Amino acid sequence: MKKKQFHVTENDKSIIKLFELLSNGALDAIRSVSHSSTIKKGHTQPALVQEIIGELNGLLKNYLEEFIPFTDVVVPENYSQAGGYKVDNYVETEKVIYLIDPKGESHNNNTPISDECKKWVLAKEQVQKNNPTKEVRFILLKPNTVDIHDFNRLKRQYNNYGIECHITDNFLSDLIGREVNVSNILMENKFRIMRESLLVLCD
Repeated sequence: MKKKQFHVTENDKSIIKLFELLSNGALDAIRSVSHSSTIKKGHTQPALVQEIIGELNGLLKNYLEEFIPFTDVVVPENYSQAGGYKVDNYVETEKVIYLIDPKGESHNNNTPISDECKKWVLAKEQVQKNNPTKEVRFILLKPNTVDIHDFNRLKRQYNNYGIECHITDNFLSDLIGREVNVSNILMENKFRIMRESLLVLCD
């Protein structure tokens, strides 16, 4: 699964040529707007996941940013997140608890997978101890646009630690029993934020 190649239209070309006339300050402001809109898009993803999961039958809990204190698990000495972990989406049904973190396409290659997974493994273990009769699943969600080879490689590595990795739309569609398209909604939100922010620059 790869990003669709962008084809520049004639209208796009004429607008892009105008960028030559922009000052360095204007170009930097546009770059900043583009970057911040990507961040804002990321902040809306857990809320959108929560909204869609709200349709799930037998839902007991559907929380955003639920903090899981590490009270009954063995935390490595001098571990930076010794106090606990805040999961983006905490979802509980009669039989299963889902700990869900929506993620972006890329992976921080500076952090070994074993170190990255530590906080998720501890959170999963803690919730399992708190709920011994339920299945606990820790799930990372990746957007539709993720490179499929990178995705499969990460999925295998995460699975070694009991952490699941899924394509967002596939996982949510299977979970609630209808097709959803979170990635398109998020992309439209991103572009809307970018356009609105660029218009503010002109005020």
